[in-house]
Amino acid sequence: MMTGKWYVRRWALLVLVSVTCTSLDAEPTNALLDKMNSDEFDVRSKAYAELKVWAKKNIESSPEQLHKAWKASKQPEVKSRCYELMKDVAIQRRFGKGKGFIGIRMQEIAVADPGNKEPGNQEKLAGVQITLVMPDTPGEKAGLKMNDIILGVDALNFGKSKIPPANARFGFQQIDFGTVTRFGDYIKSKQPDDTVTLHIMRGVKKMDVKVTLMKRPASADVGVFGRGTIDPQDEKDRFFETWLRSMAK
Repeated sequence: MMTGKWYVRRWALLVLVSVTCTSLDAEPTNALLDKMNSDEFDVRSKAYAELKVWAKKNIESSPEQLHKAWKASKQPEVKSRCYELMKDVAIQRRFGKGKGFIGIRMQEIAVADPGNKEPGNQEKLAGVQITLVMPDTPGEKAGLKMNDIILGVDALNFGKSKIPPANARFGFQQIDFGTVTRFGDYIKSKQPDDTVTLHIMRGVKKMDVKVTLMKRPASADVGVFGRGTIDPQDEKDRFFETWLRSMAK
């Protein structure tokens, strides 16, 4: 028969295990930091990958813990890696993971609905036509192709628009319905690693394509004629410099 003392001992053991796991999870272990200084590249790479997972899992405290490791270490490789990751997670904690990005260039378009057989109907589907899929981007990995037409994303459908007769007479169907802006704003409202579902028309076939987004690069925000918009990275760099100074006090 189980006694009250057994329950007390079991409860105390569970508390001890919980506290131990929390303390190990709260800061990177010395063994992990030592591996980052290994002579073997694979060992260093694996240790850094583990450190990144730990840092993002414990983002509320990891910048300060990485700062401590960065200050304490005498190893150049460890110091460099800790600084790089410390900056990344400190900025992410303050600003979030960043904006979503697919990696396509696009233009406004209106196309006939293949399901509408009514002759002479000037009502068209508003969409975004892909004019370029950038290499090594989520768009390429998801299998998007040039001339694919995006009719919507997730629950957002661009709807129908009527081609003005003056333009329809000359077969001109690239009208500004604001779909590029609406689509771009929606994607930027998402975060890296989010997955969105694009509603695509390829030829006359409709399909859904899932795309897992990456972080939007600063180069994607270059304005007309190469004049960039205000670079949000400048604000992030200034924040990190201020945070770093505060840690030195």
